[in-house]
Amino acid sequence: MSSGLKRSLDKTFNRNTLSFAELVRAQHLLKARVHLGHQRSKLHPKVSGLLTGFRNNVAIFDVNRTWRSMRSVFYAFSEMASFRSSFFLLAPNENLPLRSLIDALRRQYPFRHDRFGSLYMTGYSDKAWVDGLFSNWKVTHEYSRRVRTILGEKPALLKFRKLQRHLRGVENAAGGVFARVVPDIMLVLATDKGALHEAKNADVPLIGLVDSNTDPTPFLYPVFANDDSLESIQFFLDLVKRGVEEGRKREQEAFSLLLVRKIKAALNTKG
Repeated sequence: MSSGLKRSLDKTFNRNTLSFAELVRAQHLLKARVHLGHQRSKLHPKVSGLLTGFRNNVAIFDVNRTWRSMRSVFYAFSEMASFRSSFFLLAPNENLPLRSLIDALRRQYPFRHDRFGSLYMTGYSDKAWVDGLFSNWKVTHEYSRRVRTILGEKPALLKFRKLQRHLRGVENAAGGVFARVVPDIMLVLATDKGALHEAKNADVPLIGLVDSNTDPTPFLYPVFANDDSLESIQFFLDLVKRGVEEGRKREQEAFSLLLVRKIKAALNTKG
C-alpha cells in the first residue's frame, strides 16, 4: 500500500467516530485498486451485474456496491469480536507474496482461545487445500503429526516436505478447544474449490474477496473487489482489523459499565 494512501487511511481511521461512511470512502477504494477485476474473457456470469463496465478489456467493479459490501463485513467482524469468534484464513494465491500478511494476522489473532480473547484464528491454508481438513480433522491432524515425525528422521523426502508445507497452517491447532479445526467463519483472500466445498458441508460461512472471475453464491458476505493486488488485500485486512477493534471497544465499554453497576450495588447494600 502506498505511503500516501496509508497516511490518509490512518488519519481517517483514527478519528473518534464509529461511522463507516467516514472510515471508508470511494477515493480510498480507487487508490487501493480495489475496483479492478480480471480480463473480460474470465468474467463469471453472476458478477456481470456488479460492474460499471470494462476499461481496456478489464472489468471495473461498481465502487458503490463494493463500499456497501465492505460496510457489511466491517460490522460483521465488529459483532464477531464482541462474541469471541474464530476464523480460518484461506489464501492460496501463489502469484502474490502473502507470507508477511499471514504472519501479521497470526500475531494479531493467535492460535489460542481464552476468556479474554475476542477473535482468534484456528488455522490457515496458503497452499492447495488438503481434503478432510474440516470434515475429518482428527485423521488429518494425526497424519500431519506422522509427517513431521518422518521428516525428523528423513528430512530429504520431497513428498512429505511438500505435504508439510500444505499443513503448516494447522500444526499448532491441536488439543483443547482445537480438537476440531472447524471455525465460526472462513476468511477468504483467494478461493479454492475444495476448501469452499468443505466449508459448505461443515456449515462454515464465507466472508471475503470476490473478484470478477469468482462465483459469489457461496459467500455469506462477499466483498466485490480485486483479489490479485496486495494493496487491495491489505486494505481489506485493515478494514477487518478496524471492525475487530470496534467490537473489542464495545465489549470493554459494556464490561466497564457492568463493573460500575456492581460496585454501586455493593456500596448501596453496605449503606
